[in-house]
Amino acid sequence: MPPAIVDDRPKYSALFVRNKFGTQLPDWLLHFQDEIVGVLSQDLDITVIDEDFDYGEICDKHNPDFVIFDSPGCHRSVPLTIKNSSARPDIPRIGFFNQDPHDTSRVMYLRMMDELKIERFFSIWGAATMRQSPELMGRVFIAPLYFDGEMFKDYGLEKNIPVSVFGWGVGPDFYAWRAAVVPQIINYFPTLVYTHPGYGETTERYRFPINGVDYAKMLNRSHFSLTDTTRLDYLVRKHLEIPACGAVLVTPATADVFYYGFRDMENCIMGSGIELFQKIASVANDPNLYETIRKNGQNLVRDRFVREKWHFIRDWFECHRSLRPGETVQQQGVFGSFVAVSGGEEKPAVACEPLQDSEFSLNMKTAWQKILVGESLDEAEAMLNGMLTWLGHLAEPYMLLGVIALLRGHPTKAKEHFLRPFQIRHVRERGNTCLDPEEIAWLSMTGVLMVDREFTQQMRSAGVGVRYLGLRRMEWLFEKQGNFDSKPPTDVVARKSDDRLTIHWTGQLDINSWVALMKRIMTANR
Repeated sequence: MPPAIVDDRPKYSALFVRNKFGTQLPDWLLHFQDEIVGVLSQDLDITVIDEDFDYGEICDKHNPDFVIFDSPGCHRSVPLTIKNSSARPDIPRIGFFNQDPHDTSRVMYLRMMDELKIERFFSIWGAATMRQSPELMGRVFIAPLYFDGEMFKDYGLEKNIPVSVFGWGVGPDFYAWRAAVVPQIINYFPTLVYTHPGYGETTERYRFPINGVDYAKMLNRSHFSLTDTTRLDYLVRKHLEIPACGAVLVTPATADVFYYGFRDMENCIMGSGIELFQKIASVANDPNLYETIRKNGQNLVRDRFVREKWHFIRDWFECHRSLRPGETVQQQGVFGSFVAVSGGEEKPAVACEPLQDSEFSLNMKTAWQKILVGESLDEAEAMLNGMLTWLGHLAEPYMLLGVIALLRGHPTKAKEHFLRPFQIRHVRERGNTCLDPEEIAWLSMTGVLMVDREFTQQMRSAGVGVRYLGLRRMEWLFEKQGNFDSKPPTDVVARKSDDRLTIHWTGQLDINSWVALMKRIMTANR
């Protein structure tokens, strides 16, 4: 048993503002909502606020050192109504995005951050949050996942499972590495394959759910255990739980795996296909090498990612409270420490090298470039449609598909594509949703091209009061009636510091590229 972790730094007080999960979720998923409160309570005296409230009154009552705003979540009930949110500007605010990088709640969350005047927020899904939505680059602090060291540990049990796989059968197009490896590996090694219990309360197939200590002990009995990082390249907790329980982690070699400190044949095994199976065999046949890799993996996660050592929000606050005028908090690299730097909010939240692409971000960049160059629209369309098979609620490809439809002179089809992200959010969140500002901008233009005055006015009304570069550009286009001969005004050249953020890739164009694209679209629709 590792020694108890002693931390004698002072505790601070914080409000944790959150909504509630919907009742349709299984207990094992509902547990995650409360878990973060327990983790934060290690460092902070936490008061949870999960009902409508008056911000000024609550802050005056508790007088916290700072306030944390949790993300709404795709299965949450109606977001909280927060009155008097401009009160107590003396109390720092920070956001905490606790959902997957592709979650449908992101648009609601970014609107909430805008309404509450919150400049920075945390994500615990590695660099994938910024890869998913490039406009979030510079606004997100990157914290790692954590695991429960009391539950996920070496129980000293006999290792009688050569290879285990937990979570099989869910999202095979999304978990493409696992879907490719598992049908092959069972021909090389005796393998225990445990199906995923599903995300609803009931499923059509019969289930034998396993979780908690039972799951941890099953990992403890495994020599090797597999998990992957999805096509968006983000880790799941199994990446930490497997080595914590004394099994050797087997995983694909991706950027985020390296951010966590995993190294092939040092503290885990990475790869795919026959080469991967040969590595597993060589390690299995060398007890000394196996033990070295196993112990190195266990030491890595216990030294860095056990939840008792997760202090990122407190570390941020301690840096924030010491800021001088003109300074802001900047994180030094992925999962790095926090320092005060000059330059204000113009400084990116994380100082790091350019992020390596995931399969998702590489596909989006490639398709977008094909669209902007004006060649191979068929190839771009095929690539984007292929991505839509990964997940039923992957929103970003639809916007590029809409642009392709406009370039082909099909505004009605474009409208269908531009509305799909909203429709996905609407269905999943039972009406508690909103339009992304980039969606409003493109739908406004599409309404004009369709000569649908009612729809155009509806979209333009939706954009009233929304500070956003794309909306200003569309209004400039309407005002000039597509005549771009004059020099563009300053406010359409680049985004402003207080502009609303978008989840979409179509919001990243410089003014010259945007004008060139608009000219092509107008020509195609004349």
